[in-house]
Amino acid sequence: MSEVRPWKPGDPITADRLNQHDKAARDAVTGGSGVESLRVGNDVVLRNSRELQIPVGARIRAKVVSINDDYLTCSIYNAAQDSDGSNISVAKPYLLQQTPFDGLNTTYLDGQEVGYSYSTANSYTRTATDQDTTTITETQFITPNYFVGEVLWCERSNTGLTDDNSAAIYFEDVNTGARAWAVA
Repeated sequence: MSEVRPWKPGDPITADRLNQHDKAARDAVTGGSGVESLRVGNDVVLRNSRELQIPVGARIRAKVVSINDDYLTCSIYNAAQDSDGSNISVAKPYLLQQTPFDGLNTTYLDGQEVGYSYSTANSYTRTATDQDTTTITETQFITPNYFVGEVLWCERSNTGLTDDNSAAIYFEDVNTGARAWAVA
């Protein structure tokens, strides 16, 4: 938070001074229990976080609305009404996420070192390269693929991820679809 000089009697009221106080107030806004503080450009949005009201470890059903690199945008699913209309973010299982592995090498227990690079065209294709030879590569894809309209079982957890709006992600797909990377 930036230092803001307090107002004193007789100080001129200028746009710059008002903007400093306005910015300091916005920077000081934080969430609390069940409330999230979300920065959107120069604005701060406070929203009731339904996700935080569900206990850690509890499972819910969610219907896929869109697919991103590390997470899925879903609606909370209820078979009686299909969807409640509000969207939540659901983390993909760790090994299916892009960010922890993209451009990095992974050394497996047998000593093999593999580098991964991900397709910019979609979030379900990657190239694995053996780092010992750098000539052995294979294209891998997630199978079965996620699809819009699919219903998932998700668990409330502390994923450590944020969505594209920097909002915390509180659910993770428990992978009942047994998804994994496979050779194309």
